[in-house]
Parts: sequence; structure tokens; C-alpha cells
Amino acid sequence: MEDERILIDGDRIYLRTLEESDADDITFHVSDPDIVRWTLLIPYPYPEDGAIQFIRMAEKSMLERSSYILGIILKKSDRLIGVISLDKVDWTHRLATIGYWLGRNHWNKGYMTEATALMVRFGFKQLDLFRIEAVILEGNVRSGRVLERCGFENEGTARSRYHKDGRRFNGTLYSLLPSDLD
Repeated sequence: MEDERILIDGDRIYLRTLEESDADDITFHVSDPDIVRWTLLIPYPYPEDGAIQFIRMAEKSMLERSSYILGIILKKSDRLIGVISLDKVDWTHRLATIGYWLGRNHWNKGYMTEATALMVRFGFKQLDLFRIEAVILEGNVRSGRVLERCGFENEGTARSRYHKDGRRFNGTLYSLLPSDLD
């Protein structure tokens, strides 16, 4: 799997390995402060070469099997509308952390729920993970709803877990096991 391209087909979207041709779509979406507001690693303002650097980092991390970072592609336009990943893959304990963002024009349409369900299935079936975690910034209600719709359980609050924009934020920890989906 290390050097294969990934393609995961859904109903209205598909997930695939990022390509350099996705750079403009990535830059467009993450130039929106409302997207960056709920993320920890996307800088604002977004640097001019940020998307190309991100795509190259995604390729390298997939070769190393440390992260699987995929574009969320809308079938009807064949354009990237977001990114979803399984990061911090721990092969010893068979766990990873899921993370994602979605362009504002695509909110409240079920695309992220569909993408999350596809990525979870990939993690459990193709990667043979035993646990998938998510930690969201407290107050990110939309993301919490996506996770709950996909079967994730809220495990509690990690107090002052994150530092962003000169402030401390609580994180809400979610987890999913294959048995939760039975």
C-alpha cells in the first residue's frame, strides 16, 4: 500500500491521494478564517506556497505510513472541497487520529459525515486499526455532530490541551472502535 494511490468511492464524494493540481482549491478554502478557526495546524494567513508544501508533506507521510491525508472530492464537479486524514498512526497499538476540514460552501450538506464514514472504514478495513481518535477544540459543535453521527463516543475534556493564537483551549476527545459499528 505504501506506493499505491488511494481512491475511496462514496455516494456523492470520493477520497483520493492529494495531487499538485489540488493546490489552488486547498489555498482557496483554507484562506477562509472560519475554516482555520477550528484547526490547529493551518496557518492564517495561508502562505503562497503552503498548499504545495502540504501536498508534498502528505505524500512523504503516506510513504512512511505515519499519516494518510486524502482530498475530499465532490463527484459532480470533480473538485477538492476538503481534506481528511488519519494522522499519528501508531502501528504498535493500531490507532490513529482522524482530522478534517471542509470548505464553507459545502457545510451542512452531509459531505463531512460521508467522508468521515469512508475514512473510518478505510482505517478499520484496509489499515486494520483498532481505535480511531479525534480531538476537537471545545466549542466546535459541527465537528462534534459529525463524529457522533459516525458512531464516535465522547470520552471527555482535555483541559487546556491546546495553545492557539496566544490562548489555551480545551479539547474534546472522541473515539471509535470497530465494535462500536456492529
